[in-house]
Amino acid sequence: MSFLNSTRVVRVTPDAEMVQEELEGFLNDSQTLLSGNVKANLILQVTPESVRLIAPPQHIQAGLISEWKPPTGQVISVAAMNGTQCLVAVGGKTLVYLDVGSEVVREVG
Repeated sequence: MSFLNSTRVVRVTPDAEMVQEELEGFLNDSQTLLSGNVKANLILQVTPESVRLIAPPQHIQAGLISEWKPPTGQVISVAAMNGTQCLVAVGGKTLVYLDVGSEVVREVG
């Protein structure tokens, strides 16, 4: 769940209860614009400050494994993704294409 200044990761138990989880590498003190699963069972989190590739706890290298940040003084305002790609709008006028399919967030072009 994303709020203006924070994000919470929750899971639903078999008893239909929502339980807050701490996910190593997931930025909790910022709004999440987009989050989802990508190739290799990794998690992508997009905040106004960065695009983060996170390995879940069951992964050999759990936690933050790669991160991309926009130029200094600019923020990400909107994002879209699929299993290997992410597109972000930076500074309200620039689109940045990111490859996230090789366990690294890499700007293309």
